[in-house]
Amino acid sequence: RNLRDGSVKYNDIRLKTAGGFNLLSLRLVPTDNSSGLPDWLQRWNPDTASWTNVVEIFQNSPAIPNEIDMQTLQVGMDADGFGLFLDGSNLVGNLSYEYPGTTLQSFRLSSPDTASGVWYDDISIVALQNTNAPPVDPYIDWTIEMGLDETNNGQGDDPDGDGNDNLMEYAVGGDPLVVDKAALLANDGAFFYHIHKERTDDANLTYTVELDDNLVASDWGTAGITNVGESALVDNYKTVTNRTDLNNQEFIKLSVEKN
Repeated sequence: RNLRDGSVKYNDIRLKTAGGFNLLSLRLVPTDNSSGLPDWLQRWNPDTASWTNVVEIFQNSPAIPNEIDMQTLQVGMDADGFGLFLDGSNLVGNLSYEYPGTTLQSFRLSSPDTASGVWYDDISIVALQNTNAPPVDPYIDWTIEMGLDETNNGQGDDPDGDGNDNLMEYAVGGDPLVVDKAALLANDGAFFYHIHKERTDDANLTYTVELDDNLVASDWGTAGITNVGESALVDNYKTVTNRTDLNNQEFIKLSVEKN
């Protein structure tokens, strides 16, 4: 079939979203090898609605016009865009997706015919780190893993209505769709203990345990709080224990902020 811009068929690689939309499209454009001109690796540019040259790939053998000597083409993807690597070298980064979705559903290779098509060997889809792209926020990964969507995945949303918003659930290992507690409270007759979990895989989280002697003036502070221990790591979480004495009426709370 013809491509979207009306040109002739080329060998192409396409990644599609779960909805069937093209996430990104690449193609190899052969030229007449006798002219000495290079072949091109091109991508579909959604900003200009046209195919854009990425890199020249010289053909390996004049006797086989469609033989391309290309070892490994890698696509590094994150929530904001993608980058291309050829034989381990970065070609280009921070490219826009054709469709504003990042859920990969299908991987397609195509060629106009078996006589002049490109040979693909050792095809694999693996997790790669694109060092030239901004890191993916682990909170975003967490919302997807927990089954949240655009209607309830905000940090301030509280889908289960238990009083703990998504940021708190994320920070202490809770389930945003199940009513649960952010902390455990206990006392031994001398001290009042506040016990909560903390993530260790997100350096942008800040945890603060605070006290106040009334809920009217709302004068929260850390004076009177003592950290008395932390547990070993379990699945990127540690358990943190704080305490205060029982001499006065006090209220205690955990605050979490994310930069």
